[in-house]
Amino acid sequence: MPPFAICSNKLCVYIFDMLENTESGFKIPPQPCPECMSRVILYCLSCHAPILEKPSQQDPRCAGCDAPLKQDPVR
Repeated sequence: MPPFAICSNKLCVYIFDMLENTESGFKIPPQPCPECMSRVILYCLSCHAPILEKPSQQDPRCAGCDAPLKQDPVR
């Protein structure tokens, strides 16, 4: 499991660090996002590469294909 998960909503800045504050290994990210109720993703939606590095909050992009990790919110 990748170490980071982020909210897929372009307007939300939620990032979940699965290694933070745990001694037993990974935690499971919430689903849906606790801040905006959008989908939380662990992988790039374009190339399916795992999110291995903490993404930028301003313009999070995939380290593998450079695609944006966030989408416009679903209405």
